[in-house]
Amino acid sequence: MTKRWWIVLGIGVVMAGNAAAQACPCAGGNRLNQGQISSLLAGNTVCAVLGSDRWQEWHNGASFFELGENFATPDLAGTWSVVGTGSNATVSYAYAGGSTWAYNVCQDGANVHFCTATAGGRNVTNATVRAGKASCGF
Repeated sequence: MTKRWWIVLGIGVVMAGNAAAQACPCAGGNRLNQGQISSLLAGNTVCAVLGSDRWQEWHNGASFFELGENFATPDLAGTWSVVGTGSNATVSYAYAGGSTWAYNVCQDGANVHFCTATAGGRNVTNATVRAGKASCGF
């Protein structure tokens, strides 16, 4: 597993070039509100794939961790918080390296979409969320 993204939703960060134009379903108005985003992410692991990049990030308290090569004691990726209310709510990630990225979040069944709300970010579609600290299987 490579740690190139914000390490999950940080996808939008380091690799911003070729996928920045990818369409994102959140633009259609089915965004989650602040309570729904918090409930979806708190204590859970987001599994995402974008091209050859794969992320499995565990949201524990206000921190998120990259569950990669060292699952038992994962690397701290940074902090996360929900900002705003209603359909204007975003999840904001402050990475340990100093970058901050925000995403609108929407859900279609088991698929979760993180649509960049930050210039230069990338859309991450069809992610899944697993209960607790869990392996994504990749």
